[in-house]
Amino acid sequence: VVTFEGRIWNTLEWYPTPGDRLHAPMVMSAPVDCDLLDPDNWAFTEPIVYDPNWEGVAKGKTDGNIEGCLTVIDGKLYNVMRYGIGPQNDPPYGLILSFKVDTENPEKALQYDRAIQFPGNRSKFEIKYDEVSRKYYSLATRITDPYITDRRLLTLMVSEDAIHWSVLK
Repeated sequence: VVTFEGRIWNTLEWYPTPGDRLHAPMVMSAPVDCDLLDPDNWAFTEPIVYDPNWEGVAKGKTDGNIEGCLTVIDGKLYNVMRYGIGPQNDPPYGLILSFKVDTENPEKALQYDRAIQFPGNRSKFEIKYDEVSRKYYSLATRITDPYITDRRLLTLMVSEDAIHWSVLK
């Protein structure tokens, strides 16, 4: 959950077709000073269906995006999401996808921004900005073998811009 520009925001995903495993990312938001228990105060973006023609995405069948984390980058809100790729894809791992949130129009669909090289795309991760160091940090489960979804190697990563990541530990 992120508070940004007077609203509280959270990420979710939708299954556009019953029985389909393709996740469609979206966000929900409400004014920070409203009754959050009143459903009428909440706005939901239209789900955005994965497009294999987006620039930088992996080749091959995918489940799309799941388990996003909302992150403020250069004064704008993004939903940065885990990307369902595996050994059947090229590349088989190491990408997450970023979607820009239109904070002026809280019901407008997310806009695909870019694919980001990130060695922890097969499990939930978070990205946090540290005001003191002026860097972004992420805890993620690092992938070392494209054929194994191994969630035992917790890794601390750092980035100056939330796009170019380095492993710290």
